[in-house]
Amino acid sequence: MRKSIFISIIGIVVLLLLQGFWLYNMYSSYKITWQKKVETLFDQSIKKELSARIFGPNRQQVTIKSARSMTQKEQDSLKGETLDLRKMSTQNVGQNQMEILFQVEQDWMMLKNPIKLSVLYSLFERSLCTEHLPAPLWIRYTDNQGRILSQMSKASYHSFTLTAKHPIGTKMTRFVQAAYTLPANYILERMKYALILSSLLVCFIAYIIYYMSDKLWQKDKMLKQEEENIHNMVHDLKSPLNAIYTLLESVSEKNMNEMEHGIMERGKSRILRLNDQIEFVLNSTKEGNFEIKESDIDLPVMLEHIWNEVKDLYHNKECHLILSNPERITQIHSDAVRLERCFTNLLDNALKYADNDVHVSVIWTKKQENLQIKIADNGWGIEQKYIKRIGQPFFRVKQVDKPTVKGYGLGLNSVKKLLHDINGKLYIDSHIGQGSTFTIIIPY
Repeated sequence: MRKSIFISIIGIVVLLLLQGFWLYNMYSSYKITWQKKVETLFDQSIKKELSARIFGPNRQQVTIKSARSMTQKEQDSLKGETLDLRKMSTQNVGQNQMEILFQVEQDWMMLKNPIKLSVLYSLFERSLCTEHLPAPLWIRYTDNQGRILSQMSKASYHSFTLTAKHPIGTKMTRFVQAAYTLPANYILERMKYALILSSLLVCFIAYIIYYMSDKLWQKDKMLKQEEENIHNMVHDLKSPLNAIYTLLESVSEKNMNEMEHGIMERGKSRILRLNDQIEFVLNSTKEGNFEIKESDIDLPVMLEHIWNEVKDLYHNKECHLILSNPERITQIHSDAVRLERCFTNLLDNALKYADNDVHVSVIWTKKQENLQIKIADNGWGIEQKYIKRIGQPFFRVKQVDKPTVKGYGLGLNSVKKLLHDINGKLYIDSHIGQGSTFTIIIPY
């Protein structure tokens, strides 16, 4: 349970980190977008300021013509400057002809009517106001060495964002630059729907994780209670078993014939084995202790011993067992308790789900690094559509034309789990009216 809670907490932390990372990226994206927009607004303000000087009271008439459209006479009488636009574009004066001409006009105007920072500040302030941004902190006019030639400032500042340096003229010796603030709440205001959605998503997923953790906690509590009840019940079985064993001991001391004595001994042996299985269940589930105790096993002796005990339960049936050991394998190394329980379940099923004349054969051979044990019977068989479900807890196949057999559908499920503990597998092949073959594969 602690592991589930820990995983839930890790999940919430990871979710919050991912949401925070997503919101941070969104915030950065918005910020970059608005910084680009402010750059555009500042560039437009510079062009408007130039237009104000060009078309102001002291404006001068400027004519620009392409060399190709001029006659030779016009070229000879030219009194202005000749501009090589291609050369200027390689000198980063402008990205296109319009920008280059704009910088040329700045050169002409700087001679008699230089840039007015107050007008530029007012135009830039107005542009920012239309976007609901604060007024610029300052605008500086500098040379190419970074020295401030003039400055227009109307506000104090602590933290600010700078625009790029915008060149004034083609000589690249004069620049203007502005400082402005981009408040965080301005960006967050435009992210409000994303923030609301993100908060709702985090709350929703956190609630789901909490709900699932609570359900897991309740389920874990219920399972522990059921496990405790089962352990108590299994433990309580030991007292009557010990009492029965003591009673059989006292009865066996009396004079009896050989058959009666054999029955008593088999009864006592069965009780001891059942007592061992109870101890195994209690020890294996105590504090999660599922230790595998391997030992040397005489396989033919184990199979015959189990068969003799199981067939006593079906004295009204003719029971026949054939053991086949073509490779003369007698000793194997495995968990005796688990393997004995597997064989007991499979042999018991072979006799239980069969008519009066029951024939069971067990053959074991080595397959590469494994031991293959096949238990075949001539019982009722199982329909193919049920094969995949065989071994599921509490699943039983009902056959209409056969007598009802008591059971809970846990035997083969137990066999699969026990074999899994010792790295083994169970395969089933069965046909109606032809019997079943259960193949056990275990490490050899």
